[in-house]
Amino acid sequence: MRGIWFFFIQAMCCSFLNYELDTVANKNVEVGDALYGTPWYAMGVEYRRLVLNSMTSSQNPIWIRGMGLLGLKASRANFYSAMVNAYNVLNMLRST
Repeated sequence: MRGIWFFFIQAMCCSFLNYELDTVANKNVEVGDALYGTPWYAMGVEYRRLVLNSMTSSQNPIWIRGMGLLGLKASRANFYSAMVNAYNVLNMLRST
């Protein structure tokens, strides 16, 4: 019975985190689209430069860093591999 609860809680945590990661990855693209929708072409050169730099930065992938040491791209494949590895470590610790 404890194993079923453990599996259920792990599945719920993975689904919630996967949903949030997809939201973060999708918002990165939406920022560039929203900036392009502003009337930047009617503004001055400094404002155009600012919008162009912001749009260029929003097209780069989002990096998730832990304490500034490790970097991980915010993508579904990386998230799944991290969750599988964490699940394997938890199972190994649980079995000992």
